[in-house]
Amino acid sequence: MKTKINKLKPAHYVLFSFMGIVLVALTVGNVLCAQWSNQITNLLCGDGTSFNGEHVQNALTKGKELVENINNEGMVLLKNENKTLPLSTSETNVNLFGWASTDNGFLLTGGGSGAAPINDETRVPLKKGLEETGFKINEELFNKYTEYCPKRICENNGTGGICQIVEPDRSFYTDELINNAKNFSSIAIITIMRYGGEQFDIHMDQPKYKLPTDSSRTYLQISTEEEDMIDIVTKNFSKVIVLLNTSNPIETKFLQNDKIDACLFVGYPGQVGTKSIGNILSGKINPSGHVSSTYALDHKLDPTFLNSANLTSAKQLTFAEDIYYGYFWYETANEEGYFDNIDNEYGKGYDGVVSYPFGYGLSYTSFSWHVDSVTSFVDGTNDNDLNLLNEKEKTITNRKAKIKVKVTVKNIGEVAGKEVVQCYITTPYYKGEIEKPYVKLMDYAKTQLLKPNEEQQVTLSFSIYDFASYDCYDKNNNGARTYELDKGEYQIKLMNNSHHLNICDKAVTTFNLENTMIYKRDPVTNQLVKNRFTGTSSYGNAPIDGKSIGEVTYLSREDFAGTFPKETTNLPLNKVVSLRDYLYSGYNDVEMPAQGQSGDLRLWLKEDNSNPSKSDLGMYSKTKLVPNEELIKTLANPSNFNNSEIWDSLLNQLTKEELCDLVEKSGFRTRAIESIGKKELLDYDGPEGFQYHFGSIAGGAMWTAYMGEQTLACTFNKELAFSMGRSVASEGNATGINGWYAPGVNLQRTPYTGRYFEYYSEDAYLSGSMASYVINGAKTNFMYCYLKHFTAYQSSMTDIDCFLTEQALREVYNRPFEIAVKNGANAIMSSFNSLGGIWTGANRALLTDILRTEWGFKGTVITDFSNGVGWMKAYQGVLAGNDIWLNPAEVNQTPLDKNSAAQMYAARLAAKNVIFTICDTYNAYLNYDATNDPFTAIIGQSTRKYVFPWWKPLLVGLDILIVASMGFTVYYILRLKKTKLVTNDFEITDQMIDIKNELEQIKAQINSLNLRKKELEKLCKNKSIGGKTNNEKDL
Repeated sequence: MKTKINKLKPAHYVLFSFMGIVLVALTVGNVLCAQWSNQITNLLCGDGTSFNGEHVQNALTKGKELVENINNEGMVLLKNENKTLPLSTSETNVNLFGWASTDNGFLLTGGGSGAAPINDETRVPLKKGLEETGFKINEELFNKYTEYCPKRICENNGTGGICQIVEPDRSFYTDELINNAKNFSSIAIITIMRYGGEQFDIHMDQPKYKLPTDSSRTYLQISTEEEDMIDIVTKNFSKVIVLLNTSNPIETKFLQNDKIDACLFVGYPGQVGTKSIGNILSGKINPSGHVSSTYALDHKLDPTFLNSANLTSAKQLTFAEDIYYGYFWYETANEEGYFDNIDNEYGKGYDGVVSYPFGYGLSYTSFSWHVDSVTSFVDGTNDNDLNLLNEKEKTITNRKAKIKVKVTVKNIGEVAGKEVVQCYITTPYYKGEIEKPYVKLMDYAKTQLLKPNEEQQVTLSFSIYDFASYDCYDKNNNGARTYELDKGEYQIKLMNNSHHLNICDKAVTTFNLENTMIYKRDPVTNQLVKNRFTGTSSYGNAPIDGKSIGEVTYLSREDFAGTFPKETTNLPLNKVVSLRDYLYSGYNDVEMPAQGQSGDLRLWLKEDNSNPSKSDLGMYSKTKLVPNEELIKTLANPSNFNNSEIWDSLLNQLTKEELCDLVEKSGFRTRAIESIGKKELLDYDGPEGFQYHFGSIAGGAMWTAYMGEQTLACTFNKELAFSMGRSVASEGNATGINGWYAPGVNLQRTPYTGRYFEYYSEDAYLSGSMASYVINGAKTNFMYCYLKHFTAYQSSMTDIDCFLTEQALREVYNRPFEIAVKNGANAIMSSFNSLGGIWTGANRALLTDILRTEWGFKGTVITDFSNGVGWMKAYQGVLAGNDIWLNPAEVNQTPLDKNSAAQMYAARLAAKNVIFTICDTYNAYLNYDATNDPFTAIIGQSTRKYVFPWWKPLLVGLDILIVASMGFTVYYILRLKKTKLVTNDFEITDQMIDIKNELEQIKAQINSLNLRKKELEKLCKNKSIGGKTNNEKDL
């Protein structure tokens, strides 16, 4: 007998190959599940958030009320011919035209990580919002549109083709449908909707639902189907009102139709903001919003058009317009006569180019302004204030001077309303020298609700340094490459918007500088200011203007016609590839810090003042923790930040493992740190409210879905911005959240940026001031805000190289961040993009030299979403001043080296920055008087329910089942077989022999042989020599 293995067939090899693939996939899957275990648990099981409790419901109720109040003041009346609005009390029946008016079509939020999810129980679409404010809707027309496209294809929680225009063609509008609508009401409301989100930048064509894509028009132009609808409506209805349900400014040629009576910009109004539309149409609310970006008739006259992210190489974007975009472009080009040859059906010159300037907005009432005073003063000195209205006091000599303007506003109309006063500056421009916009917003103020004949004085103020120009190329040949104020005449202008002066007396006040002022140091921080990104002085030898790697022509006021971008700029990126790995070497000589030392300093303690364990500090812990307020106040004191033994003692307690965990893995939370008693703190995405795209909430998310940031900016109301920060933080604390990835202050450089709704404005000052008030409001309710995305992030793409002048970087794109930092911001998010080849999160000139040194920032810098792969390396960024990685996984792909003194030193600094952010924020909460404030948070009472990760044992069971099944399959195929050998008279046949019986037979044979052996031995012993035994035969 012998054994052999089954002969394998080709099918067996295929099966084994498949099982090998399955095993590899299973191994990889298990590794990924281990790395992303927390996110998988949140996605499948929820994150333990509870919306129960009186304090939670109170916070949510106040949040919804605030959304409505912000929309009341943030929606902008753009057109109101013959006082079409407000509608009379008898005009309550209305027809809603356009699929965008339906529940599925009307957008309440934008898309992507910045948009807040809306629970179906709390969402108020357009129809419902109008009905709740007293209007009746033509149901037949509404249902007909709904049947045309019964699904939601846009918004953050929608599905399908998210950038389609969904409007039926002319055949949809039958005579019966239109006649029935006319019989229902003579009023028609048309909704024009355009979607914006993180997923893409705005299309340069028009994808359509059920219809072919129109390649001749961009997504921000009116479609032929919308033109047909407008034509039909304006011919059949006496009152036609247009709602602009968009964040990105669309081309507004169609609004010049004199048969369109009124237009209201409504933006993305959030979950309940549609009620504001009804209240404005009926006159219960007097609109007081002003647009925060320019509305142009033809985007091709915008110098950013050919250098929008969707037209450039997928890896680069050149800001060839330099500082001239938005109203900086339109107002300056108009001043220089660039539009003089424009003469079209919409108007001549500027009027044929721009329909609604930055800051434009109408009201149902009228106001008069009176200039009370314009003074110049210097804080902390005995210098007498200069009265700039006095012709004898027109010269400012102190570089730290500030200007204060006081204006009395009076309501001279017939209904109550609010007014916005805007103050601009015009600086002297010398041809061929430093680039300057013609006008620049310096400050704004909004009145309270003024009844007819009621008046109020408002105050506007700013520093002269705020309108200094950055001369990165020394264009005026004075040897300085820093901020400068040229000698000459300056004009302070009180304006209704960026184009129109107010008609009041003394709307323009002039003053003089006899000599050029050069700011070698920042007047606030007294830190040195110098070029860091230009020429041979640039960080990493990587000039960000791109001139060292290719030909770039930047738009110049000296010759607008000759420098206007006529094609997309594409630079040879192969020349900057090596910069992706540029590593800061300034810490190479530091000593290894001594970590893991014993100490008694704890940020949080147990109620009995004992030290909490790591489990006590976790988000699901039920242990009552008490903030160590004395320690927190000490650490929050800015004077202790750089010279304090207590900081050293606290940081010494941290182990290297804790440092690395904090730096490498701080996605949507900063982890509990046992050695210093730091509790686990949760961070959620924004800015439209709270968004956590890795989580699922039992019963749906119930946080308030706020309106887009643009709507808040359109209020021009700083108090509302502060209230929004308070409100969001109140909801956060009620549900266990202390960090918010918001607000966003990237500027609305071009209408074709996908994430337009996440940002406030095209103007740096309006953006920075709004963000400052939101952040400071949030801090008073113990929530820190990660101001994002630092810097020059102008695309929905991630790994993209940006090229621009240092003047544009500093004066424009960095400016809102600088304003917020100098007003108390203590957390910032770096951006995905690179500057001149070096990722912003690894650019020490940006994150340390400018942010921390020049501006005096103290606090945390976090990356955008990253687990350390690609260009966002942890060991590279931490050396540059990027503190923590927004990495929710359990593994960072580019971890720190615990044996590197430089990296451990940098990680220690990062931990200090994170701790300061927490302490500074809690200190702001302690110092705020919340008496009579409706948005007061209850700190420390939120608990999260423990969530059992049922998927983990299920996964283990599935692993066992799969592996066992494959093992059995292999055994079955490769099982051993027995064969029996016989004489030539028989064939050799394969037959399975019972192993047990075979062994028994062998054993019996052995026993028989042993007996015969004994008999033979006995016979041999008894045999005589030469004789024979009786058993000789047997022998």
